[in-house]
Amino acid sequence: MENNIYKINGSSFICITYDGTTSYLEIDQAIIAVNIAGPYQDTYNSYFIRGNFNSSYVNNYLKQFNFDLYTDHNFFNSKHPQIEQFLKSFEPGTYYIEQANNFFISILESDYKLLFGDFSTQDHALLFTRNIIDLRRNIINAYKNEIIKGDRPIIIAYRKDYGYGSETGDSFIIDGHHKLMAYIELEIVPNIWEIVNIGDDNYDPTNQLLCAYLNHEEIKNTSLKYFYRYTENGLGELSDLASKF
Repeated sequence: MENNIYKINGSSFICITYDGTTSYLEIDQAIIAVNIAGPYQDTYNSYFIRGNFNSSYVNNYLKQFNFDLYTDHNFFNSKHPQIEQFLKSFEPGTYYIEQANNFFISILESDYKLLFGDFSTQDHALLFTRNIIDLRRNIINAYKNEIIKGDRPIIIAYRKDYGYGSETGDSFIIDGHHKLMAYIELEIVPNIWEIVNIGDDNYDPTNQLLCAYLNHEEIKNTSLKYFYRYTENGLGELSDLASKF
């Protein structure tokens, strides 16, 4: 079945900025999570940076869309008016929504209590946007009970695809960290749906976002100092990012 296409003139309440190497998710003008895809192009490095994520504010905003009610594939496979209304929260562009398949998940924590996550759907990753230590056990357990009863609560992620060959952006979790942890603990394949923006292929590779990150006080003092190197042989050593630039 072909994906429904939505042409959206959105508010940019939720947006991804990308310079060809580094990307970050922004919600309500606050940096939520950053993905560093360098400094070497043959390695994959992704990590959580604690921004100004106001989970209560974002969760209350998302509640109006009642995502937990729409676990049937037919909801996203149909051009539902509520989907278009939700997409207006994102930046202007052309969108489709698809279910994510064929992946593995790895969760790590550094001494700085940063959450490292890797989620592979063929050629891109799903990045956590909340720290695992902020998640509440009672909520995870509640979702586990729902899943055991047969429910399939959905996880919403957002990514951009760029119009240069096979280049695909990474996905950021918009809603569903507790749900994802419940699926993982039960060893059940998560019900993840990705919002894909295919209308933005004009990123500026000269706009070096990393320079801006280095001036971000919290990033400068914590997150950018360290990263994990992902290679074809698995997870490498914790390295000093600052020495690479």
